[in-house]
Amino acid sequence: EQVQGQGIKPVEIEKAIYGKSQTKRAITNVVGAIVKVYSFTSLAELNAALSQYNVVAYRGNENSRMYEKGGLQFSLTDKKGKRIGIPIKASDLYGKPTLANLEKRFERNAENRKQHKDDLKQRIDEVRGKYAQSTRSTFTKELAKQGIHVVYRQSEQGQLYCITYVDNVNKTIFNGSELGKEYGAKSISGTFGPK
Repeated sequence: EQVQGQGIKPVEIEKAIYGKSQTKRAITNVVGAIVKVYSFTSLAELNAALSQYNVVAYRGNENSRMYEKGGLQFSLTDKKGKRIGIPIKASDLYGKPTLANLEKRFERNAENRKQHKDDLKQRIDEVRGKYAQSTRSTFTKELAKQGIHVVYRQSEQGQLYCITYVDNVNKTIFNGSELGKEYGAKSISGTFGPK
């Protein structure tokens, strides 16, 4: 009940801002806190949570040596989510959030987050129930009031293909399709009217 209307900030984590503090320290603080308290089952879901703090995990291009070897780097991002500054290898960070170590968490996290799925759906339904049609901006702002950060992924042509919900109340992350067809990109984008 306290949550509603407050636009909850996730755990008290300071947003990483390029040039404000040492890059490695800023990335370590954000990644360490997110990995410790959030339940995510993929790198894309982890990135959805990290995006709130201007940090991204990056495996490299699919044909790169780093990708083939299972490497992982973390970078700061600008306001548009583009990587900036010098990336830091995952193995150089405290807690060693390497791809291999993160993958061990994925299965355990899948089980941990199940209990919070219905609560998240209920809060999304509350927002959807307010409007027969809304804009992406309104939907995003209303969900933020419910403690839910939304990440939209779209193709270069602008086609929305994935929605990820970061539940900052229960510290869980779900792709819309995992919650049900009506929470996926196609269904949700169908409710968006003109901007």
